Amino acid sequence: MVVADFDRTVPLAVVQALRFVSSGETKPLKFQADDLIDRQTLRGVCELTAESAARLDALLPPLQPLHLAERRVLLLALPGVFVKRKGDHLINEKGTSLVNPSKL
Repeated sequence: MVVADFDRTVPLAVVQALRFVSSGETKPLKFQADDLIDRQTLRGVCELTAESAARLDALLPPLQPLHLAERRVLLLALPGVFVKRKGDHLINEKGTSLVNPSKL
């Protein structure tokens, strides 16, 4: 199960160290005050530098395994999901390939 966490606090030192790539150069966030980010600075989609992404990744809990085989079995158990077999793929009612059964 995926859980969204929109309440995670990012330490001010990490926020101040974040850098973004814009027009080939790196730029910091803009602040209205020492601890208040300017609202416009994150309005668009920004590309983090690798170092900044690593700083944010370090704040996250360890990744958990997805257990894909078990998820595939659960998917196939849903009513109306498996409609037909096309070659070695399972196809839903919209014609979308759901899973290669040989990978189960």
